[in-house]
Amino acid sequence: MTKATLPLIALIGAATSALAQPVPHEHAGRLFFSPMGEPFRDAPDNAEAWFAQADTNHDGKITLAEFRADAMRFFAILDRDHDHEIGPEEIEHYEQVIAPETGITGGGPIDENFGHPIQDNGDGSAPESKPKFDPAGQGVTPYSYLALPEPVIAADTDFNRGVSEQEFLAAASRRFALLDVNHDGAITRDELPKLGGGDNRAARPPKHGMKPPRE
Repeated sequence: MTKATLPLIALIGAATSALAQPVPHEHAGRLFFSPMGEPFRDAPDNAEAWFAQADTNHDGKITLAEFRADAMRFFAILDRDHDHEIGPEEIEHYEQVIAPETGITGGGPIDENFGHPIQDNGDGSAPESKPKFDPAGQGVTPYSYLALPEPVIAADTDFNRGVSEQEFLAAASRRFALLDVNHDGAITRDELPKLGGGDNRAARPPKHGMKPPRE
């Protein structure tokens, strides 16, 4: 092999590597909240990560049974004391720790990195990220298919500041029906709306200072 051939080999290798890169999906790298309120932050395509997770038999569609099973898997994560209800303290943990993007508890500023809570620098000085408020009360709606600013408490239909298994399952069934546009008993990728709740399938975001809507 001559020295003259080395640049050509390097060029061919670079071109092959570039061709091997996947074409980014429209949701690539974007924060996503599942219809039941589970955040996805770290996948190359967070919306696709949720779909692939819920589609347990990998046939390209999510049935009602799969949708409800995925909902109850997340319910088990939220039900930290395993009493079959997401109680007030667990709701607060969801709103403050798991999904601060809801903007429900505390009402303080959130930073520009998709709403992660602002922390100081440890010496009392202000962080570099600029605070951003949510005066419209949109919560997680910009990162979800449904216009539910706080998707977990929205399932609290008896207004007791807790969500039972039955309430969560009922909410899952209602949300599945909203997303199953052609009513064939399965959700496919092409049925899903654009992120941001743009088609307003669930409920309008509340006015500032109001609690999120129930379904």
